[in-house]
Amino acid sequence: MALAVLLAVVVASPAAVGAVLFAGLAVLARWGTASLGAVAGAQSVLGPGGVVGPAAAAASAWLAAAALVLASPPAGGD
Repeated sequence: MALAVLLAVVVASPAAVGAVLFAGLAVLARWGTASLGAVAGAQSVLGPGGVVGPAAAAASAWLAAAALVLASPPAGGD
């Protein structure tokens, strides 16, 4: 969860802060840990996390990823 807080501090817009925090909570709810090592070990980034387990859990992985993408600033622009 410390990474989610750090990312929330780094991003500039309130929407991005919300997206980062909700994505961190979704990871915690889905995998039971906020450790990036554990999540990477489970290969949850657009891998099995988006297609296995209960439908609600899989949907939360996709929605968290979409929220981060939509809240991120455009490439090369202000």
